[in-house]
Amino acid sequence: MKTGWISLHRKIQDHWLWKEKRIFSKAEAWIDILMECNHEGQKVNLGNEVIYCQRAESVKSLKTWASRWGWTISRVRRFLELLKSDSMIELKPTHNTTHLKVLNYDSYQDTRNESETNLKQKRNESETKVATNNNDNNDNNDNNERGAQISPAPVLDTEIQIIWIRSFKRNPSFVETEETEKLIEKFGMDKVKNIFREAGMKGFKNLGTLISSLDENGNIKPFEKGKYNATNFSNGRTTGNPKSFDDDPISYDYIDAGSGEIIHVGN
Repeated sequence: MKTGWISLHRKIQDHWLWKEKRIFSKAEAWIDILMECNHEGQKVNLGNEVIYCQRAESVKSLKTWASRWGWTISRVRRFLELLKSDSMIELKPTHNTTHLKVLNYDSYQDTRNESETNLKQKRNESETKVATNNNDNNDNNDNNERGAQISPAPVLDTEIQIIWIRSFKRNPSFVETEETEKLIEKFGMDKVKNIFREAGMKGFKNLGTLISSLDENGNIKPFEKGKYNATNFSNGRTTGNPKSFDDDPISYDYIDAGSGEIIHVGN
């Protein structure tokens, strides 16, 4: 196990390397949470409500985190639940936003400054001034963070992205990514993987048609004669198909969810 630590200043967020347009990895998202948490308590104005955001806490919507990281909202929600299950954060019930607390926050800080920080915290708790989250920003102006930088379109986790492409022979659009995340929330990751594999073998090439073909348990219903337009299906899988979905010799590119790089698979 590696020991020791480095001091990482929040100014790194202004560096051109950090501002690079990309899809965040889980590690980058965790570092971003650490940097966005308050190092001292502040009052936060949330519309008609004022809450006190303590040291080690942050108040941002799932949409805001998703925009910062280039993720979907569903993926952010699952990531925060993952951190919670590993006792890395605590999620506090708050209306219309996400109030989180980083556990063991002081272990990431310089102990030489701890006494000074505690004094500042006590002083600020007695103040009535309404401040913004993380000293500078609140959840209402998060869209202006990082200047005019545009976040990349969200992508799916790598494994489901690959299966999606093998099924529909192309990368999913923004809307299709969101719809896929909804399917994952409803039926679970493993079930959706099987749905897409079956859809690929049956020749679906339109996600909307696939969704309308699912029953309440996520099973593809038998085709009804004349119900579907032939243009919603491909002919390549009706005859001379490979032995299984994974034997399909198709070559394709996909966007890696961690690095954002385009990866080529196949011949």
